[in-house]
Amino acid sequence: MEQIEKKLSGPVGDLLAREGYALVMPSPHGNDIVGKGEFGMEIPALEKVRLIDIVAARWDGDRHVKAVAVECKRTVWAVYDALGQAVQYQSVFDEVYLATPVALEKDGIARSTLVDLGLGHITADMNSGAPYVSVAPARQFAARFEPHRKDTSVHCRLALGLAFLEIADHSNRLRYGFWQTGRSVWFAEEVAGHLQWNCFCQRNTEHDAALTYQMGGGINVERTEDVKRICDAVSGERLDSALRHLPSGYLTEVRYLPTPRAVTKQEPAPWRVEAGATSTEAILDRLRACPRNHRPQLSVTEYWPVESPIFTRPDFLDVLKRERQSLESVMEALQSCYD
Repeated sequence: MEQIEKKLSGPVGDLLAREGYALVMPSPHGNDIVGKGEFGMEIPALEKVRLIDIVAARWDGDRHVKAVAVECKRTVWAVYDALGQAVQYQSVFDEVYLATPVALEKDGIARSTLVDLGLGHITADMNSGAPYVSVAPARQFAARFEPHRKDTSVHCRLALGLAFLEIADHSNRLRYGFWQTGRSVWFAEEVAGHLQWNCFCQRNTEHDAALTYQMGGGINVERTEDVKRICDAVSGERLDSALRHLPSGYLTEVRYLPTPRAVTKQEPAPWRVEAGATSTEAILDRLRACPRNHRPQLSVTEYWPVESPIFTRPDFLDVLKRERQSLESVMEALQSCYD
């Protein structure tokens, strides 16, 4: 996103937030979720991943998520170039907008063109006042909108994010990111340092007949300085007790993540054991044995059984509340290293 487009995202985000939307965008905006880059979505019609300037979402009842995509553009020519891209977004988003810093008439884009395409327009003049919708989009533009594609490409990831926002402590930093852009997403609350409570979702296949998801959540630490703090200061007895009292299904994992200096970028196989089935000292030994030019990652994770790609708001809230409560003693044992 270019500098002027980044400046546009602030007032456009304000407009959407006033309408009750939660925002997923690179730049900080209130208590919403911040990432290092634009939110990636796999657009079926394009057969590729698109990085979208602003993704906004809110619950529309307990089962459906209303999803909005906004592309911020600085010039008339950039807007013309974005029309085809915006039309493709309509296959999986309920509403799609183009946003510019000047009024629609000055862009030279005929209002009838946007209306015919079902696209909306937001004028965000950064010098003259609040942004406003100058052309209302056609929600779920009938000619292109594919409900099933939205469910499989968009719904699960944004629904998880909305539920995460309801459960998370907003006094802490909230983040999002990807390990496979367009198909996966993780949301994290940084509880102390880079000690994170997180949840994640990944679509494993795009074939409808074999559509599967991998979803889960837990505690994660992957900054070298934070892992070192835990190795030096954690109470083995306290952590042992906390891990033993976790419900069945949680796994303790230690990974070695290659740094840019690593000779091979392939990640070694993780060390994984059922939580509580080994001692804290064995876990710390694994962390200390991290090879050169790698950084250690410690996680305590539960992988959720997914019977359907469509989770309702109560479903997500129940599983996140249960997970947070189950991990409370483990979190406290690790967080004590920061006291």
